[in-house]
Formats: sequence, C-alpha cells, structure tokens
Amino acid sequence: MAWIMHYICNQKFNDTFYRIMNGSSMYAYLSHYLWIILVAVLIIRPYQIPFIPALIIEVLIVNAVIILSYLLIDWLISLCFPRPKTPEQKEKEMKEKEAAKEEEEKELLKDEKS
Repeated sequence: MAWIMHYICNQKFNDTFYRIMNGSSMYAYLSHYLWIILVAVLIIRPYQIPFIPALIIEVLIVNAVIILSYLLIDWLISLCFPRPKTPEQKEKEMKEKEAAKEEEEKELLKDEKS
C-alpha cells in the first residue's frame, strides 16, 4: 500500500497545482503561526466564539490566507524573475514559428503567381 501511495502521490497531474502546493508547503510551515495568532486575536477572541466553531473558522481562514498570500508572493516573484521555459513550451514555440514561416512562404508564392 505504501508503494502505491508513493507512486500515485508523487505524480504531477497539473504542473501549476504541483508548483503551488510544493512551493507553499515551506511558506506555510514558516508563516502558519503568524496567521493563527492574527486570526485568533482579530476574529476569535473579540467575538468570543466557542471552541469548535473557532477551530473550524481558524483552520479554514488560516489555510485560505496562507494559499492566497503565497499566490500573491509567487505572482510578484514571477514578475521580477520569469520562469524558464520547459522543453515542451520551447518545442511548441518552434513549431508555431515554423508554421508561421510556412504560411508566409505560401502567401509569397501566391503573390508571385498573381
């Protein structure tokens, strides 16, 4: 069972989701206590929310804030430092350039014949 989970859970099903979840895990580890305290001080304590609802609110809000703040940080970093292109993206660009050149050559041949 452990080998099956290891095989399934370590696959990239979606590159963007994989990058965000892997990248945000370290950020979440480093920042989760800050967000827990902020939510507790700003929401839970002032409204004197009982334990079980407070726990649910805390978990949901803290996880949402961690993901959203990581997405913001990731977006800002990608503006400053663009990600390198994958081999698949490079290959796709080459095919598009070749197709554009072929179309241009066909149009030139049609113009010459006319």
